[in-house]
Amino acid sequence: LNGGTTAANIWRSFEVASNTLSTGLTTTNLPATIGTDSDIMVLDELYTPFDMKPGEGMVKGSFTYDTGLSSLTATAAGASTLTGQASGGDAVVAANEYRNFQIRIVQDTTTPGAVGQRRIIASHTAGASPVYTLGSAWTTQPSASAKYVIELPNLILLRSTATTTVYTYNYGDATVNNGTNSITAGAWSTTYFGAAPAANASGGVWMPSFGIQPDTARNARHSFCYFFRGGAATLDVLDIAGSITGTWTGAITYDGSTTLTVGTTGHYSPFGNEGRMFYMNIYTASAVSQIFRFDVQNRVLSPYAPTDFLQSGGATIGKRMASYAAIDGTDTYGVVLMQSHLSTVAQELVVLV
Repeated sequence: LNGGTTAANIWRSFEVASNTLSTGLTTTNLPATIGTDSDIMVLDELYTPFDMKPGEGMVKGSFTYDTGLSSLTATAAGASTLTGQASGGDAVVAANEYRNFQIRIVQDTTTPGAVGQRRIIASHTAGASPVYTLGSAWTTQPSASAKYVIELPNLILLRSTATTTVYTYNYGDATVNNGTNSITAGAWSTTYFGAAPAANASGGVWMPSFGIQPDTARNARHSFCYFFRGGAATLDVLDIAGSITGTWTGAITYDGSTTLTVGTTGHYSPFGNEGRMFYMNIYTASAVSQIFRFDVQNRVLSPYAPTDFLQSGGATIGKRMASYAAIDGTDTYGVVLMQSHLSTVAQELVVLV
């Protein structure tokens, strides 16, 4: 997403497998001007907690499907409902803990045509045998013993400067519908999630927390999406399951305090440290570049490691960090990459997990 006046080709996608850049995608419902330091957060169905495999969702099940992936198993189904397990798995969920997430049917030997369907959860009861009410009815109703997973909803959330709006993009191939709001495939919405408590200044960053496992009291949840306001040390959180349009809580308490400046950038690393760490570089002119990390489970911000970059001149805005998991024999490493402000040089931060 390029910064500047909204125009054709400002919003595009890149297909990695075919090395292809798309033509311009829709800009309807985007602001007239995109702040160059806008930050995007992706909520993809393949993003899972640190101890789960892609395709297993957010809640650990004891049943298997496909090539040994874990799943949950239903105990009842209706035209627009699904009932979960009486014990184990999702029998421990809190009421509406996974509202606005999706249910995906992964196996159904009784009704094979139900497999592959995705529906947004409009609400659900607490376990045991939680009843999930869907935003729209099944096309093919699953059987009462279908296997399913609970996943993130395949949406992109955008915050831009000088606005409180959460711009939400549906990059899936079908309409998402939570029973109140919907977004067609390949479209933006300004109302799917509610407005933030304050406008963002330059340097704001999103921090998801899908990589953790919630504590028993559910003080930390997969639905919590943190946002550090630019130009301040203020931390807000959007709980996408807090209501049908999510619930923002402004200026929450956290341990540690550092003002985010123009040029701040960061990236979530869900692979190690129990999925808790978001790495962040805060620009300070004429100083060695410092990496901070924010613990999204315990809400702690702390300095982590200096880099070899001496930052000088004007801050470079935009996304300059990325992360990936590297496996070397029996060891797994979380690798964080950061590009310099003033050159094409990049530096690696390697964390043994």
